[in-house]
Amino acid sequence: MSTSPEARSFPPAAAPTRHSPSWRFQSAWHGTCATRSSNHKQRAMAKRRVLIVGSGERVRKAALPVFARASEHFELAGVVSRQEKRIESEGREFQVTALANLDTAALDDIDLVYMVVAKQAVPAVLARLAETPLSGASLLIETPVMLFRHMGHLDRLEKFADVWVSEDTSCLPCFAPIAMLQAAGTLGELRSVRLEESGYAYHGLAMAKAVLGCEGIVRARQRSLAGGRRERRLSLAHPSGTECEAVIIDPRDYSRGKMRFEFEGGVVSDHPQGESEAVLALEVQLEGDRPVAFRAGDASFELDAEERDLMGVRGDGTGLTAWMDGMKRVGFLALLRQIAAGRGAYPLMDAVEDAVVDYHLEKLGRYWRTPLSDPRRRLARLSYKLVTTIAR
Repeated sequence: MSTSPEARSFPPAAAPTRHSPSWRFQSAWHGTCATRSSNHKQRAMAKRRVLIVGSGERVRKAALPVFARASEHFELAGVVSRQEKRIESEGREFQVTALANLDTAALDDIDLVYMVVAKQAVPAVLARLAETPLSGASLLIETPVMLFRHMGHLDRLEKFADVWVSEDTSCLPCFAPIAMLQAAGTLGELRSVRLEESGYAYHGLAMAKAVLGCEGIVRARQRSLAGGRRERRLSLAHPSGTECEAVIIDPRDYSRGKMRFEFEGGVVSDHPQGESEAVLALEVQLEGDRPVAFRAGDASFELDAEERDLMGVRGDGTGLTAWMDGMKRVGFLALLRQIAAGRGAYPLMDAVEDAVVDYHLEKLGRYWRTPLSDPRRRLARLSYKLVTTIAR
């Protein structure tokens, strides 16, 4: 089975089984996505005018290059930041306007705001945007949305028409063959995933949910390992009513990261030579020194021209995760294409859950999903708002 740039999706199963690609946030590789925005227009727009709020490394090295390759669907209206300046990306210069000097009269036609600012600045920037016509646009906000101590400001997001999160690790192209194997059912159910030095903090949680097709984290625990490493074990709820398992070993080190996917009928790994049993290799296919596809057995996902361009050059190491910087840019492009198609990006409450679980593991070493801890529940959101307001 293969997925060419001309035929990049396949229909989800009619019912959500453990090996079905049908989940609440389905990655771009499945061609469908269910967002939780009550007022989402569910229509593709010819071209969306985008305002980028932020001017740091993420903007220069990821956002601007990716938006440039999504110009069929998006038009850059400008870049704003704390201070006026000029920045460079891929040999082009961009004028950055100071946020305080925004000409609000010129903002009526902005369709999408991409906000990527320092975590500490999120509440203040949201307050400033709420004073402008931009509050009626859609918002794509950078992970982790906001710090735990700022959770009391979540209601500031309600002013936007839609809110999504730019969690690019949820759409890594190396996950595409895994999704294809799930859809085909040739290896049975996908039971667990192990991300060793390849997923970290809230990003690792998002990666596990996305590739397993799970809708939330039921419980998690963290313990220290030798050599300064730590292990996170997650139990995740699948729409079929069962639970999946994930193990995340950090800190990250993309030069030697590993990924392992355990199906009912076999194992897929990007380091098959280190396995004690026969496994299916997950690998990147090169033409010369440039990636053109990701493959696991007969499941092959071919990159299109824009994706190949964004993959760039290999980082340190020889494994699959040595390509992580490029894979994340491709994942970002996948999110933008989903927005353009009217399907939205990574859902807000999934990202908030990732941040909340990460906080609990850092502070307590454990997390249990209850009405008081699950940010999807109104009672939990009220309690977080109360706690963080008192803490301020």
